[in-house]
Amino acid sequence: MKRLFRIWRMRAASQRGYTILELMIVSVIVILLTTAFLPFFKMNVKAYTRVRGGKDIVQSARIVMTRMSVQISRLQNVSDIITANSTEFRFYDPDGNQIRYQLDGDQLEEGGQMILDNVSSLSFVYYDRSGNTTTTAGSVWRIQVSITSVVEDTGYMTFTTQIFPRNFAY
Repeated sequence: MKRLFRIWRMRAASQRGYTILELMIVSVIVILLTTAFLPFFKMNVKAYTRVRGGKDIVQSARIVMTRMSVQISRLQNVSDIITANSTEFRFYDPDGNQIRYQLDGDQLEEGGQMILDNVSSLSFVYYDRSGNTTTTAGSVWRIQVSITSVVEDTGYMTFTTQIFPRNFAY
């Protein structure tokens, strides 16, 4: 037992800790490295945030476009179209409910309820059977819907779809 105690005491005496100078040098090196890499870290976080925001806008716009396509494609007859101009489309669905798509400020609305935010433009283009644009609701055969959304820090994204109301007599 005495021998074990002697070995432990000799080992403790031979070990020394770090001096204050060594600790300060290591601290300065760590601070310099952190300062050097901090701008790269901030840039990557900002890029991630921008990409994430763009993905959210794309997903929301895709959902809205699908919703609009489904509802418009359910039109029973051209006489169900109430208003068909370049900024508004209003019609009756098969259940007799009035559906209205329009832009109010920067919000796309369906029947007065916001369905997509940060929209800079909404446009409808109506085509007849020959593929020519038309302004007459009775001759609408195909509808092109375009939505342009504002993407934070990167600009705009435009989403366009073509809708063929399936119940029109072709």
